[in-house]
Amino acid sequence: MKYRPEIDGLRALAVISVLIYHARFTLEEQSLLSGGFLGVDIFFVISGYLITSIIGREISRGKFSFSHFYTRRALRILPALFVVILASIPFASILMLPKAFKEYAASILASLTFGSNILFWQEDSYTAEPSALKPFLHTWSLSVEEQFYIFFPILLMALWRLGKRGILNTLIVIFFASLLGSQFGSYYFSNANFFLIPTRAWELIAGALLALWEQENKNNIRAKFETDRVVSIMPKLGLLAIIASLFCFDESTPHPSLLTAIPVFGVVAIVRYSTPTDVVFRLLSSKPMVWIGLISYSLYLWHFPIFAFLRLQEISLGHIGRIAVLLSSVVFAYLSYRYVEQPFRHRLRKNTRSALGVLCAAWILILIAQLYIYKNDGLPARLGLVSELFSAAEPNNIVNGDYKIGSNRPTLISVGDSHAEMLSVAIRSHAHQSGYNFSQYIRPACPLIKNVNRFDDGKLGSPCNPEIVQHWHSHIQNYQHPIIILSMRMSLYVTGERYDNGEGGVEPGGKILITTDSQPSMNIEGVAKQLRSTIAELLDKNIQVVLIYPIPEMGWHIPKKMKKALSSVPTALKLDQYRKMELHIKQEKFLKRSKSARSIYDSIPNHPQLLRIYPEELFCSEVNEVCLAHDDFGLFYSDDNHLSPYAANLLVTKIINQLKKSGWVTPIQ
Repeated sequence: MKYRPEIDGLRALAVISVLIYHARFTLEEQSLLSGGFLGVDIFFVISGYLITSIIGREISRGKFSFSHFYTRRALRILPALFVVILASIPFASILMLPKAFKEYAASILASLTFGSNILFWQEDSYTAEPSALKPFLHTWSLSVEEQFYIFFPILLMALWRLGKRGILNTLIVIFFASLLGSQFGSYYFSNANFFLIPTRAWELIAGALLALWEQENKNNIRAKFETDRVVSIMPKLGLLAIIASLFCFDESTPHPSLLTAIPVFGVVAIVRYSTPTDVVFRLLSSKPMVWIGLISYSLYLWHFPIFAFLRLQEISLGHIGRIAVLLSSVVFAYLSYRYVEQPFRHRLRKNTRSALGVLCAAWILILIAQLYIYKNDGLPARLGLVSELFSAAEPNNIVNGDYKIGSNRPTLISVGDSHAEMLSVAIRSHAHQSGYNFSQYIRPACPLIKNVNRFDDGKLGSPCNPEIVQHWHSHIQNYQHPIIILSMRMSLYVTGERYDNGEGGVEPGGKILITTDSQPSMNIEGVAKQLRSTIAELLDKNIQVVLIYPIPEMGWHIPKKMKKALSSVPTALKLDQYRKMELHIKQEKFLKRSKSARSIYDSIPNHPQLLRIYPEELFCSEVNEVCLAHDDFGLFYSDDNHLSPYAANLLVTKIINQLKKSGWVTPIQ
């Protein structure tokens, strides 16, 4: 292909947008480039265009070879990826706790098999590491492109007998099917819509259609609408569409969707209509833009792991620090481009077998290493004698399904948000041991109260629709002797603010609103009324309710803070040092934070079928006036607010003892 410098300029625009977005630059608390994630969409259109241009020409000349095509793709994509993976392993081993290290290994394995987009789609956002702490989260877009590279040449070869008109018509149908699917998916299955290729394919096919259309018009014959004025204005209009989208889109924008067609149109317009005499061409083909475009692939690979590892160390970066990270990413990207990408793409291509041999060896080496880490649960022995304490703090797998012993036995039903989810494994275990049935109704991030919605940064939280709450509420009646164990993070819901412990422990995340309305406006009184009504309705049906009062929040990610505190202690002394430590928050901070939530719970009238449980009786000390994050035998928290399995078992044991004491349940004799 004839070299197109403006396309490298578009690559530069794409990667700069992504970098600014991931660096989280802000101006007066507003994101500097709220739609920077659209850089990935720009890459998709460019990839579709370039790959189809190459494949189409080779097929039309009878020179296309699958083996040659996939070899070129491997030599283009894998060398730099493998270098970044190998460079990241020591840092991941040092900085990550076992569960995070296991997730890291899974993401590498998924990247090696071109399926990381599927992995991240399936991961549960409440039990997995936060997105910003996953060093290879960004490889989801590489997997989308790799899947396109695998299947698209096969599709083109199969359709070639139809002629280019037939191919164009078929691809147009696929384009619109995928586009409409993304519009539907942006509202009804947003996570799958974002990560998976069926709803991303239209962006790649947009570039492919342009390439095929240009090949169909080899003599560059203009269409009727392509007047001189149209050709002149299109590149400017395209750049305006891209820039406007980068600033106007944000995380609340349905994406990908019909709206995403705006920046996609912008890329197509520039690629199709820019000419050397056009100002947009001159801007994009300038030396700085072309240089960044040339290293854009390596730059995309390097920047995200660097940010992730700094965040794992809980290093707070100001604007200067973020700029320094980006500049270091540029340095690593240039070295990677100069000494890894270029040799494999040019010098080593002359000896393809040797190049592929090196890649295969590296692939096998990385695969074996990551399988070992994954199969051994993130190598907890790395932490020395305290490994069991940290392992016990890792969240349990989500409990699926009911546990039934007999229809005449009480059924313990765990109900609530992710705080209830952390208790479910322990409740199920105790139910099994004591001869009770078990079930659960869990909706992470959702107060399971009738007619109550949750908004995050003004966007309605999808798990909190009234139909779901109504379902569990009515379905409870199908159980014999149901006992509901209700746990919610009410302290967050009624304040709307993430927790700040006043000692440097600040929970990440935006503001939330809970309301009985369909609009994002806080309505605490309405929520309190609905909670009282919900519980009263259950009690009137002779259903027993265990109401768990607020769990103390820490502000710090306790396992990470503890690991960091012990990182400089010799392995043999870690356990002794751990037992000498006392990580806690002041009890008055907990009481102040939970005051409104406790007031709502206290306003629920006493009832013989209502049992109140106070977690602070386990985790706080009135003598020292602190709420502890651990004891000598384990950590109480999996992060900054969710109980660890160890602490969950302590709390559920207290609940079961109270149930037995009240006479609500008796074990099988």
